[in-house]
Order: sequence, then C-alpha cells, then structure tokens
Amino acid sequence: MVQPMHHCCTESDAEIKLDNRKAFYTVTVESMYVDQRISIGPGSPLAIGNIIPLGEAPKA
Repeated sequence: MVQPMHHCCTESDAEIKLDNRKAFYTVTVESMYVDQRISIGPGSPLAIGNIIPLGEAPKA
C-alpha cells in the first residue's frame, strides 16, 4: 500500500508498506495515489504502480 513520506522534500517519493509489515521507499509515478494497492513480483499485472521483473516488461 502506498503511503506518503512525511520527511521527504518532494512529492514523488513514497513509502510502500507490504502485507507482512515490512516497508521500503520508492519513487512514485504519475497517477499513483495514497492507499493504492499494488502488486509486486513475477506475474503481476501490467498496471501503474505495480513492480515487475525487468524481463517481464513489454518491449516498446
């Protein structure tokens, strides 16, 4: 789930909180929003905010 970073100086950074209570920080993309649910890993659907392995990224 996407959470805003309270100590950050730009609007393009966010804290991602995982279901297992771990978290990491990332740069957000346009159209992401607070409390957005995202999918991470192989087989994740291609959607804004989801994180997929580079090898699964579509070729332009």
